[in-house]
Amino acid sequence: MRRLTAMPGWHLLSGLVLAGLVGTLLLAGPAGAQEAATIAQAQHALEAARSSRAVRALAAPELDAAEEALERALAARDAGRGRAEIEHLAYLALRRAAIARMHARERQIARALESLAAAHAVIGEARVLEAAAAGRRRTATFGWRTYRPTA
Repeated sequence: MRRLTAMPGWHLLSGLVLAGLVGTLLLAGPAGAQEAATIAQAQHALEAARSSRAVRALAAPELDAAEEALERALAARDAGRGRAEIEHLAYLALRRAAIARMHARERQIARALESLAAAHAVIGEARVLEAAAAGRRRTATFGWRTYRPTA
């Protein structure tokens, strides 16, 4: 009886089968690592957003949306759904966390601009009052004549 390894072409066939198995393992390994990395990025972005008092106060709805998206990504991973769906949901969580941070920053800037506008209005009123007071001082200094500087 002949050994199977001595058959012509056996090495080629066994090499192809082995290469297919190795390729499958390599593709499955990085895919799981890619999913984990994407979810880890989303978790990190969400933690960074949660740690900001401004985001919690000014962008709570956006932060809630990011948390829901991350929960959906984790549920998809635990349910064994496809890699594309898991990565998509994790990406949505990542982007929604960034949106929450940006909305909080935008609202901070809007508040600062409102404050500056109010201060500008006060300064404008002060200038008008100062000009009126200066006019009264000129009239008082020169008596019955109004001082008009020449240009």
